[in-house]
Amino acid sequence: MIARGENVPEHALHMETIWIDTITKPDFSILVGDIGGTHTSLGLVGKTGRSYSLLVKFLFKTRELGSIFDALGPVQRFLSTVPNLMPVKFCSLSVAGPVQENRCVMTNVDWEIRGLEIESFLGVRTLIINDFTALSFALPLLNPSDSTSLLQLTPPDGSIPIPHGFVRAVIGAGTGLGVGVLVEDHGKYIALPSEGGHSEWAGLEGEGSELFDFIRRYERTQPEAEHVISGPGIGRIYQYLKAKAPSRDSTNEDSQIDAKDLPSWVASRAETDPLCRKTMDLFIQAYARFAYNIALTFLPSSGLYLAGGIVGKNINLFQKDHLFYRTFLNTPRAFHRKLLESIPLYIVKDYSVSLLGAAHAAYSLL
Repeated sequence: MIARGENVPEHALHMETIWIDTITKPDFSILVGDIGGTHTSLGLVGKTGRSYSLLVKFLFKTRELGSIFDALGPVQRFLSTVPNLMPVKFCSLSVAGPVQENRCVMTNVDWEIRGLEIESFLGVRTLIINDFTALSFALPLLNPSDSTSLLQLTPPDGSIPIPHGFVRAVIGAGTGLGVGVLVEDHGKYIALPSEGGHSEWAGLEGEGSELFDFIRRYERTQPEAEHVISGPGIGRIYQYLKAKAPSRDSTNEDSQIDAKDLPSWVASRAETDPLCRKTMDLFIQAYARFAYNIALTFLPSSGLYLAGGIVGKNINLFQKDHLFYRTFLNTPRAFHRKLLESIPLYIVKDYSVSLLGAAHAAYSLL
């Protein structure tokens, strides 16, 4: 990665520009961003009445940037050359890390992002929010009938729970594990900050208990939910199961796989390789039990949403044999099962909705 604060020549950056909506003429525009450890996405969202539409987005590789200004500068210059664009009224950046006083020290990148500095650079009011706060604000913008962005999971008995009430929650596994909660209050929305992905992981019965001990022994720490329910978590589960069966016939293909690529390699072989399938089954069960805990903690009767790259790329595994749903509903208490059955479960298929959520948060909070 470029050293923090080091100026990067613009010709050395790769900025991918994707126009999405060239027809909408919004009342005003909001510059938004989703800044993660691997990718940085900026975009321009138009607001027309009560609707938000993503007009154009700009994609960067975070590790090619010296700071967020290396992305904001080229985008600002590009937008200044486009005729008939409405002026930017707000800026809202969602960041992977805890936010305090409109600033964030990122979790996986050596950056500190300050709202006041960006306001001075852009000349517009700026909001810094956690990435799952942005996802939370995106939830009421999603249309359940739009199959390109949202999929409702079907319970084993085929019944479809109807959203009701005023609480939504979102959880998402990718490089890490995030949690967000959104409460509606008389037409306004309140997003509750959370570091729930770092809560302790209690393990599962049987093999899950052994996995707990494996992680505690090799990570030398009390296992967190993120240690299991994340991309690196898939790698840990795979290594645990492989260590349990050292005599298993294997081509040793995995020895050539980089650790960061191991999760996608395992998922891609889940239909053909027994060890990979068992890995993904255990991962999905752990994910479902975490969803169970979030559901009983917040009772998100308006919907519990699964987001992040892992679920989006492996929807078939989350639906197969109703393993996720059956594990989610597994409780000996009939009253609690009835509560869980009343909560709709959705998969967010289009992660770029977080950019719309960032715009919604800016309009709601600034």
